[in-house]
Amino acid sequence: MKQDIGILNDFLATDVQSNQQYKADILIAIEQVATEPQRFFGNVYELEISPQGAKITNLYDEKRLIKLSLLELKRSLIS
Repeated sequence: MKQDIGILNDFLATDVQSNQQYKADILIAIEQVATEPQRFFGNVYELEISPQGAKITNLYDEKRLIKLSLLELKRSLIS
C-alpha cells in the first residue's frame, strides 16, 4: 500500500477544514480509543481510529488510503 501524505492533507482540507467541533471530536476519540474504536465519516473520507492507529480512506476510491499512528494524526490536527 502506498503511503500518500497527500491523502492526509486532502482529508484535513476537505473534511476537517475549520470545523473545530469535528476536530475536537476526533481528538477526544484518539484519547478514548483504548476503550472503544471509533469511525468518522466526512465529505470525502472515512477515518477509523483504533488502538493500532488511524486509517483514512477515500469514500469514492478505497485504494486511496493512508495509515498513521495516533500521534501522527493528533499532530496533524493540532498543527
